[in-house]
Amino acid sequence: MKRTKRIWAAALIMALCLLSGAAFAEGEEYYWHSKSTEENTKTYYQRSVHRICEGGFIPAIYNIVDGAGKQYDVYCCDFETGILASGERIAYRRLTLENSGYYPPEAAKKIRAIALNSYPVLSLEEMKTRMDKAGYTLNEGASEEQLLSGAQRAIWQYSNNGPVKEQAVYKYSLRIKDGYADVIKAPEEKYKESNEQHYNEIKENVQNVYDYLMSLNGKEASPGGIALNGVTATPLSAGTSGTADVLLKFKLKNDKHGSITLNEKDDLTLAANGKTFPSREWRDEGNGEYSVTLQGVTAGENIDVAISGEQYLARDAYFYEPVSGRNAAQCFVGVAEGMTPVFARGSFKIDGDAGKAAYLSVKKTSNMPGTYKFNVYKAENDTKELINTVEITTAEADTCVVSEKILLPVGTYIVEEENAIKAGYTLTVTVDGTEYAVNSETVDKPSVHVTLSADGSAEVTVEFANCYEEIPSSFGFKKTDEHDAGVKGAVFALFKNEGCTEPTAYKQTSDSNGDVKFPLIPVGIYYMKETAAPYGYYLNKEIFKIEVLVQEASGTDNVAIYRKDAQDRWVKVEGSLEVENSRKPENHYAPEKPVPAIVVMPKTGDGSVLLSAAGLLLAAAAVCGLKRRIRG
Repeated sequence: MKRTKRIWAAALIMALCLLSGAAFAEGEEYYWHSKSTEENTKTYYQRSVHRICEGGFIPAIYNIVDGAGKQYDVYCCDFETGILASGERIAYRRLTLENSGYYPPEAAKKIRAIALNSYPVLSLEEMKTRMDKAGYTLNEGASEEQLLSGAQRAIWQYSNNGPVKEQAVYKYSLRIKDGYADVIKAPEEKYKESNEQHYNEIKENVQNVYDYLMSLNGKEASPGGIALNGVTATPLSAGTSGTADVLLKFKLKNDKHGSITLNEKDDLTLAANGKTFPSREWRDEGNGEYSVTLQGVTAGENIDVAISGEQYLARDAYFYEPVSGRNAAQCFVGVAEGMTPVFARGSFKIDGDAGKAAYLSVKKTSNMPGTYKFNVYKAENDTKELINTVEITTAEADTCVVSEKILLPVGTYIVEEENAIKAGYTLTVTVDGTEYAVNSETVDKPSVHVTLSADGSAEVTVEFANCYEEIPSSFGFKKTDEHDAGVKGAVFALFKNEGCTEPTAYKQTSDSNGDVKFPLIPVGIYYMKETAAPYGYYLNKEIFKIEVLVQEASGTDNVAIYRKDAQDRWVKVEGSLEVENSRKPENHYAPEKPVPAIVVMPKTGDGSVLLSAAGLLLAAAAVCGLKRRIRG
């Protein structure tokens, strides 16, 4: 059955594409509802024993089926339209609620919330639990039919732009009218009409269900539950001799919800210019856009674009609309999930001179590897329109990479590099050998105008060449004592490793004010420590991490300084850095010069003079003997 539907759908699309301007069907007849007794086509799944409003409208859950025989339980979503005639078979299409056009968007959100939070999506017990939590308690004899009646009244309240009726009467009745005998799930007799107590219990329960559902906040459509109903197609190229190979970029959309991104389960086909393209062959351009290449497109001719197939829709509440119009039969709302048939159409035309076009190539050269993004704009009357995006990745330094050729109609275009130019880069832009200088310090996103005026065999190449040079940075801090006074003479050095065992050539000493200045340090990560303390001060053994970054602008320092916290983690220093040295106690350090020896002269005539003289003679003799040994 599924294969047959696809064959017919493809045939329909091909025929429509060959007939430009012909009327398009909105979709095939995929869901049916009937009063007949054929298999899986019962009118009702379950009907209530109650009547709403004075007219005696009986709420019911209806049953519709798709082409594969799968059943869907739905509520009436159209109070004013009667049920279809006996035995008549009505085809339906499935839509996102907001796309029905029968009620405002806010009403659609409320209907969605009611359908997702009522019976039969939720069981009787689940409804009791939720209503209890919300303060709407059901009486002892609550039944599925009472839930059904309350839900139906709530849906009618919003599906017809206002109150159904101010007065709602709930009458108990088991009378089966003519044509109602095909109810699959008929209610059992639980109450008697003459029992006023039971009547009041029923009325109270139905009212509580209604009040609870009406209290729910409206719910937006699920992102994966938005059905495709439109397509926008934009030709990005023209060709020669009146025809062209056209790069056609298109976007799937919903007129109430914007663009749609393909799901891996979607099975769609695009048909245009007598060709078909399965969705697996579409090129993903990003941002919800896709593209195909059409061959032999004629300038000035309207080209119809049709998309059909099956789209996977997430679990959500959906609207079921009669294919032949609202007055043909009641509309329905129900909760569903899975593949659903969709159809959309659009059109485009190549205007102007299709006899001239040219290829545009974007070229990137850089001594820094990376991914570079370029936008191609159509320039017209001081405005620009984005028509293509090119990404180029350079894997190695000094690598030159050329983009794929882009076929464009004659005219003027702007090619803009999206990556902002930072300090340290010099940039040269050339168009077919003609050089355009760009100031890297003042231009945020460099761009160049390109004029295409050759025939289709010509090619214009735009090259963005980058050369990166690191700009050194400077940083400084203050050396202080425990009283915040500047300390002169402290020596600091930069090292390559955290252990400070691999020194660099960078070393500075604090001046008379305690200021330390490291000028013109290349980009990189360093580790700094004090290597010599001033006289009279203890050495500060703390190690600092210094990160020298690429400067954002010439002459602007861009250095981050880190120190360890109590948990041994590097923490960035905010504000000015101060490195403190503690002064040593005065009796802790040696004087600057040696203290001279004190000689005590002996008294005249004192016997100690002879002893001293003898001692001196012995010492002299000993020295002379030592000298002889050394010389010997």
